Amino acid sequence: MSGGGFQRSLYFAKHLCEHGFEPIIVCGSTSRVHTPNVNASMASGTSSLKIFRIPPASSNVLWWKIFNSKIYRLFSFSKYHEWWEKSAIAICHQVIESEKINLIYVSCCPFASAYIGRKLSHQYSIPWVLDLRDAWALDDLNEYVTYLHYLYERKAMRKCCNSASAVIMNTPTSHEILLKSFPEMRTKQTFCITNGFEDETIGSKSYNEGSPKTGKPLNLVYSGDFLTDLAFETDAQSRKQLGFVKVGIRFFLKTLLLFRPGKPDLICRSPYYLFKALRLLLDENVITAKDIHFTYIGRVSEIEQKLLHDFSLEAIVSFLGYLQFNEAQKLLMQADVSLLFQHKSRINLKVMTIPGKIYDLMAMEKPILSLVPKGDANEIISHSGLGFICDPDDVMGLKTVIIKLITLHKTGGIIVTPERNYIRSFSRKAQTTLLSKVFDKVLSASQNSTK
Repeated sequence: MSGGGFQRSLYFAKHLCEHGFEPIIVCGSTSRVHTPNVNASMASGTSSLKIFRIPPASSNVLWWKIFNSKIYRLFSFSKYHEWWEKSAIAICHQVIESEKINLIYVSCCPFASAYIGRKLSHQYSIPWVLDLRDAWALDDLNEYVTYLHYLYERKAMRKCCNSASAVIMNTPTSHEILLKSFPEMRTKQTFCITNGFEDETIGSKSYNEGSPKTGKPLNLVYSGDFLTDLAFETDAQSRKQLGFVKVGIRFFLKTLLLFRPGKPDLICRSPYYLFKALRLLLDENVITAKDIHFTYIGRVSEIEQKLLHDFSLEAIVSFLGYLQFNEAQKLLMQADVSLLFQHKSRINLKVMTIPGKIYDLMAMEKPILSLVPKGDANEIISHSGLGFICDPDDVMGLKTVIIKLITLHKTGGIIVTPERNYIRSFSRKAQTTLLSKVFDKVLSASQNSTK
């Protein structure tokens, strides 16, 4: 349903006007390589916004490939898409000099934006706010060509965070880890504003009917991305679980110096454990193919197709591929239970990310089968009143939850009691109110410092 980072920026811009701010946006061209599909309801209300786009260059695609190539990543310590930095800075100069700019707000990633914000703030003496949608060098999912690349990235992050007038993290754990990693940030203005859902996009109507559907299988639906390919490409243990025993020289060389600070167990963010639990239940004759059906909406890789074949689940699993926003939303609303997947850490670190889908699913007020470890996502689902929670690699626990859901489905229906006040605290309007308060504090501090 389009990227969470894209939605965060779009809806903040839409709702900031309600708090006395006039957003002026500098962003990429619509002809860029990775532009999300925008649903009409998302775009509504944005026509009055002032938007300055970085002009596309004919060589942009080529530069994108160069800067993301393995050779460039090995010999460069920067992960940023520098091919657009100069154009972005030039546009920002024009905007600052032609408009009355009181505050610079930078939403990352891409993290090159942080360098631009820092440079413009210093040059024009304008306070700037750094909003880290991803935790940059602290992100437990990030991978680096070598440990030295990681150290460089961490140093760059620290420099930008210390330069900013305020830093926003988008999960409680990432905010906590920021302060632990960079203790000097405790004396600066730091905040946590999570992602959320848009009332107009999802609606406030409850789609939980709570009634049994006689004769119909329990309908599980997941819309999003798996990390199965990434697990296969970068982790030897995951490859073995996926049925690839041999580790070739190409894989060995690729991962020889690879460094991931969080040591994530990426296969948890794949259908592997769900398929394993379903296969066991079928083999044990606890359930039949008429009891349950799993539908996946999203990019389907060859590895996931192989898993489906290896577990022989074609009769109860449908891979639909990518669908239009409205089609995917309709299927989620028709589901008996929606699913949520998240990776966990192999070294028992608290996972700092929160899947962006969690907020949209809560807004639907439907039961959520959450395969998530202990952490922010687990706590949010627990407090929402919607969750059936299981550790992502706990096959026996997952079997138990599936049996419970099927039993409820066949009898009185899967009835949940949503904590609506808690869920509403994650609406985009509520989150924008928090952001406006951050802006007010930064502007107040800036005015006091100039007196």
